[in-house]
Amino acid sequence: IGGSETMLVDIVNEQVKGHKVFLFVINSTYNIELLSQIDKNVKVILLDRKPSSLNYIPFLKLNYKLLKINPDVIHCHHHTIVNALFPLWKNKCLTLHCMGLPTQNLKKYDKVFAISDSVKIEIQERTDVSIDVVSNGIKISDIARRELKHYKNDFKIVQVARLDSDIKGQDIIIKAIS
Repeated sequence: IGGSETMLVDIVNEQVKGHKVFLFVINSTYNIELLSQIDKNVKVILLDRKPSSLNYIPFLKLNYKLLKINPDVIHCHHHTIVNALFPLWKNKCLTLHCMGLPTQNLKKYDKVFAISDSVKIEIQERTDVSIDVVSNGIKISDIARRELKHYKNDFKIVQVARLDSDIKGQDIIIKAIS
């Protein structure tokens, strides 16, 4: 369970309050617990493609199901998905969740979003694609609040992320402390 997957659950659960929402999970690797958090009104379609497989059948199924749905928008969360979509699809958008991604597919999308200014700036330094920022947020109401005792000389920093300093920047926090 990563940040982009968790954010996707939040997105579809909000979108389904006013729209018809379909979630296509292309690969066979997914987390059942995370899927169970998706609103029952979201239509989840599992394509069960083996990761890194060259089998084109799941992508044909994807486009066939999209033809039946005729979506107004196709919102992707991986930059290569556009290559699996038939060219007829309009309003294809992509959300970029991290820096350092390849940029060769970005112009194939009608709209590109980034989860932070840092992601936007880094990508725009390498391409001329227009990117809007939609902050990667959390629902504050989902966080249990409790009173903490604060002591005069205590100084605490908390960073929640996987231990991957190249992407998550734990080294920056360590430098900031000094």
